[in-house]
Amino acid sequence: MAKTEIIYEGRVVMTLESDDPKAGPAMQASVTESLDWRKDPGPAPEPAREVACFDIVFTPPEVGCIDCIITFDDQSVTLPLSQVNDPFEDIKAWLERVATGELTYELIYPEGWLLRFAVASDPDPDFVLFTIWERWCTDETKLDCHLRLPRMKLVATFYKALLDIWEKPDPDTFWWEWDYMSHHDEEDENDGHYGIYYYHIRSPIIDAYLSGDAAT
Repeated sequence: MAKTEIIYEGRVVMTLESDDPKAGPAMQASVTESLDWRKDPGPAPEPAREVACFDIVFTPPEVGCIDCIITFDDQSVTLPLSQVNDPFEDIKAWLERVATGELTYELIYPEGWLLRFAVASDPDPDFVLFTIWERWCTDETKLDCHLRLPRMKLVATFYKALLDIWEKPDPDTFWWEWDYMSHHDEEDENDGHYGIYYYHIRSPIIDAYLSGDAAT
């Protein structure tokens, strides 16, 4: 059986074993197209916006969908999030990276398109530039927001929204509408009603950062 190294930007990302001579080139083309689609769309076409009001709400789940509503001053954007590619623990991990000073991004796959949450540097180290891009398989992109915010405000607002919906959800209603990741984790000590009660959403890393106890 022939082995083919699948390479992306000079790095081996996987090895394919197949007797089909067409399998290697086909997989290489597929992986390249897929990873290209996840790339940074590039710099925002407009200066970052300063906002006085910044708020985030996650709505209660409905048929496997939760809306993330982000409000900045007199504008808002609604981003549907899907249980098919459950993003909540990944969002928490992204916030932990932001809290520890990383300029980082998180990719979220609702269903059929891509959301990219990202932070970039600002001349003031206490601030970050926060962007949300949407991208479809047609390569069409949309910039939802490009904001200049205090890093702590960004982390605190996202974190509060996560805690508000997931720290103590109502299991008698939520479990009907959302397939929790912990549903399939039989070793999860936090499992509750029907084994799908809540996530490990509280973060000691974020708590320490917001309280001022994080190492500097």
